[in-house]
Amino acid sequence: MSDIEGPSDNLTGEPVDEAILIADLMARGLENPDVKALLEAWTLQQEAIAEDGGDEVRVAFEIKRASLYSQAGMAEYAEIVWDDAQYLAEATGNERLIKAVDDARKTQGY
Repeated sequence: MSDIEGPSDNLTGEPVDEAILIADLMARGLENPDVKALLEAWTLQQEAIAEDGGDEVRVAFEIKRASLYSQAGMAEYAEIVWDDAQYLAEATGNERLIKAVDDARKTQGY
């Protein structure tokens, strides 16, 4: 993915399994209430970590979220989040973060 550290699922409570989430998104779609709830739980878990971290952790979260959407075949969502990640990285002025987003985006084909 990238060479920067990012969110993990080490939170209190039951972590959402990303592989299951991606499979559910692919098989049942975001319109399914159970899948939507699972995505919301994953997002809240990851945002809680990102909010407590610095720029690097926040950018890593956006990379992770964009990759999740990309892997699930949700290109429109992925593109929006890639743009968010790029904007956030550029706002930091940190060339390493900007490159990490660019590299991860290219790896995913965006």
